[in-house]
Amino acid sequence: MKSVLHLYRALLWLAAPAVVLVTVAHGIRHRSLRYVLQRLGLRLPQPPARPVWMHCASVGELRLALSLSQAWRIRHPQQTILITSTTASSGRLFEQHRHDGKMIHCYLPLDYPLLCRRFLDRVQACCSLIMETEVWLNLYRECHKRGIPPTIVNARLSPKTLRTLQWGGGFAAYFQQSLGMTRAVLARSESDRRAYLAFDAGTAVEVAGNLKYAAATAPASPPDLIGRPYCLAASTHDDEEWQIAQAWRRASHRGLLLVIAPRHSVRAARIARRLRKEGFKVARCGESTDGAEICLYDRIGEMDALMKHARLVFLGGSLVKRGGHNLLEAARLRTPQATGPHLFNVSEEAQALERNNALLVVKNAQELSGVFSAVAADADAYAELAANAEAYLQQQAGIAARYVERIEALYPAISASKHAES
Repeated sequence: MKSVLHLYRALLWLAAPAVVLVTVAHGIRHRSLRYVLQRLGLRLPQPPARPVWMHCASVGELRLALSLSQAWRIRHPQQTILITSTTASSGRLFEQHRHDGKMIHCYLPLDYPLLCRRFLDRVQACCSLIMETEVWLNLYRECHKRGIPPTIVNARLSPKTLRTLQWGGGFAAYFQQSLGMTRAVLARSESDRRAYLAFDAGTAVEVAGNLKYAAATAPASPPDLIGRPYCLAASTHDDEEWQIAQAWRRASHRGLLLVIAPRHSVRAARIARRLRKEGFKVARCGESTDGAEICLYDRIGEMDALMKHARLVFLGGSLVKRGGHNLLEAARLRTPQATGPHLFNVSEEAQALERNNALLVVKNAQELSGVFSAVAADADAYAELAANAEAYLQQQAGIAARYVERIEALYPAISASKHAES
């Protein structure tokens, strides 16, 4: 097993110049000096009194961390929570939520041993909670050495990740060795539990439920960012925008606007150029939408507001074979939503929502065109979907609190600190 660690570290050092350049470029693109410095292990915060540390990759996982944090603060109101992430967009989302001094965010340093040690020595966390599937061998090793082996929360293995790991060789060995240094894996479903157990890493794996059902509270009254009635196509991917635009052209949309918020905002300019070339009247963020058919929205961290005021949300990554995205965000905002047929990354959520008549799944862009026409003709055409989704989510209440109780059991020091606070 040591050969895996040595090989991983050798590859990291060989890639160091490229890794640093990518880190700097990301920070420049998002105008965040803090991102660059903290990813390089500089200007790290020093939280008081051994915080609970939650790590997440990007925006989706950050929402889970915020959900868990809310439940945590109910039982441990005096305990500091440190949330780390690895993208500038996730840091921006954290800043948009109001927090007191008991919640802190920083960017996780790159997975080099010296940077991991510097980070852990600085923050002195009492436990380490990793959202979903973030696996970093050096970080896990350093946490294990300090007596705070990570617990993977809402653990999942997407079909793509599972196929990669099942190839065997270095990927599987890397994953298995990292998994062997965890305290526990709290899986979101039985199928995820079985997938983790297949690696036989000797760690405890149990089903704790899908934390996405306890999504962080949205702003009470998010502003209407568009100013006219619209449908939203959210988290779309390459070629998907073109299919959706064609569906919009075929629909009778009666003055409605189509807002497209691509999954990767850096693609917005290229999408706008293509659509304009094909004769669509396109506006960009900050431009007037008067006379426009489509608005390309590329501002980060405003999805709640966009979804809240849309007549219908079409969630992307589903007309193309990307596997779909989080179906619960629009559901919690009481907005009707539709999606395409490729849902292998969110199959369990999709099946549950469909069983409860809370999600519309279209086979292709042609069917989507009919959905757009129906919404244009009647703003409440799919109101029942939203009502059913809200009722279903209410049935899942309490899952975050159950996670908190399980984590307390895994880390006795936390329970001890709770009694001390009392």
